[in-house]
Amino acid sequence: MFFPPEQYQLLDFGEGRCLERFGSYVLNRRYPSVDGTRKGNVELWKDVDAIFLIDKVDRRVNPVGRGTWKPVLSPLPESWTITSGQLVFELKFTPFGHIGIFPEHAVNWETITNLLMLRSGAKVLNLFGY
Repeated sequence: MFFPPEQYQLLDFGEGRCLERFGSYVLNRRYPSVDGTRKGNVELWKDVDAIFLIDKVDRRVNPVGRGTWKPVLSPLPESWTITSGQLVFELKFTPFGHIGIFPEHAVNWETITNLLMLRSGAKVLNLFGY
């Protein structure tokens, strides 16, 4: 596993939503690929720090799914970090429901980390960042 469990965990998913923990924040956000799937553990969804809500459903007004992150338990930070080994990821809430990284790309980060260990002083520019 690329991320240690205290840095990232997929907690549950279903009904078009995904419940994930990034560092100390538990987030409930859109995940259209799990539409029609039942949530595995409904109790987990009660203790979230923030939920992403779509501002308007009308695609003529809101064609790309903009929305708002709504704090639930406490105020939200402007940004925060999580780590994996020597890599540090700065996370920020976006109006599209993203936070700046896609955990499913972790296999790529692991490859980059291994390549960096082979070459002292090497740097990487992520051109897939938001």
